[in-house]
Amino acid sequence: MAIACEERFVVSCHIKERWVFSLVLLLEPLKLYGKTKEHLDAWKENGEPIEIVEANLTDEDCWADACKDCKFVAHVASPFFVGCPDSEAEEKLFKPAKKGTLNVLRAAQAAGVKRVVVTSSVAAITAGHPFQKVYEKPEEMWSDIKKADNYSKSKTMAEKAAWDFVEEQRSAGNEVFELATVNPTFVIGPPCSSGSATSHDLFKTLLNRGMPVVPDIRLGEVDVRDVAKCHRLAIETPDAAGKRFACFNDNSGFLEMAKIMKEEFEQYGYKIPTGKAPYPVLFVLSLFMKQVAAIRPRVGKESPLIANTLSKNVLGMEYISVEESVKEHVHGAIQSGVRGFHKTKQYEEYLKTAKP
Repeated sequence: MAIACEERFVVSCHIKERWVFSLVLLLEPLKLYGKTKEHLDAWKENGEPIEIVEANLTDEDCWADACKDCKFVAHVASPFFVGCPDSEAEEKLFKPAKKGTLNVLRAAQAAGVKRVVVTSSVAAITAGHPFQKVYEKPEEMWSDIKKADNYSKSKTMAEKAAWDFVEEQRSAGNEVFELATVNPTFVIGPPCSSGSATSHDLFKTLLNRGMPVVPDIRLGEVDVRDVAKCHRLAIETPDAAGKRFACFNDNSGFLEMAKIMKEEFEQYGYKIPTGKAPYPVLFVLSLFMKQVAAIRPRVGKESPLIANTLSKNVLGMEYISVEESVKEHVHGAIQSGVRGFHKTKQYEEYLKTAKP
């Protein structure tokens, strides 16, 4: 089993925790990964049947050996840049997303892999369309890349390239691997190591009171452990072949998550803001802060419900609540030593009595 991972290492390590694999692939030199590398080394020291291979997403030649003798491949890697400008999108998003996916798939095809599961995104489903309160059959939809933001466009291009590759192989009369994709919403939940992850940013800001008020932004969320489980089941379940799976728990919002954090962590001396940020303040901040500029268009807007019926019916998925996900994300980040998640004296005392 091969797991191709990069920015989504957190998902990858949770996939590993739920199934024993023989191979983990990293997409950049291991020395760049710091604590992530230490976490992988710990797996090996514990006798896990893991081989660690260095590879690069856009280097076609390095993937043949990586996929050799593998029965399954989980392609989890994908570039992620908030607010990537048009001038940089081709090199930073479109090219590595599409070319990287095809490089992995070509290697999997040459190695005779049985099934490939590709991590896509709900961004490949809903972007560029008029707002809908509920997407009843999200797996049948594709984002409109002419109207989508650059990240959503890259995810759509990469996933379509995967399905096109399989169809082209079949049309040429070649036997080809089975393909399934997992399309998660905003992923939260406990980290496996102290490595960085985009999803840490919100909770780190709230925990450190990086802003005194909270933007009124709603979004679909799903626990990282459920995303990992969905990948595993998409590999194991015969009927998953040829299907896309929207991986979605529920709609939540920054304000709701802040309140969950306050209820759980105020007792340990953390001062979590829960007040609603006025729009004019966010507008001014967006002029100077790229991340605020990226989220400002979503302030005060509804977030659609993404039906997860297919993942429940075909894979038997049951989803972790947002309350559990938020609490365990923050506890996990603090205890793992993720940068920016400090321990208060009260939290240190809690750890002395907490159950392992």
